[in-house]
Amino acid sequence: MWESNGEIYVFGGCPTAATGRLNDLHHFNIATSEWKKLASSDAIDGRGGAGFQGSPDGESLYVSSGYAGRQTNDVHKFSVKENSWT
Repeated sequence: MWESNGEIYVFGGCPTAATGRLNDLHHFNIATSEWKKLASSDAIDGRGGAGFQGSPDGESLYVSSGYAGRQTNDVHKFSVKENSWT
């Protein structure tokens, strides 16, 4: 989870054994109490325990490592403005 300027971002996890590990990204606006599902990426395996951090300017989010049935050692960047992953 990452919080910045009244907005919360939540990435991935493993809610139940039936759904498995996720690679989705969600945004919650505290002022409006509204959730929004953001773009996902096929390049990111669903995982739990990933590092998740936002940039100081609030324009980018980063996902790193985690467990996807194996330990991962990768980094992915999400552009908040473009709603896209690299």
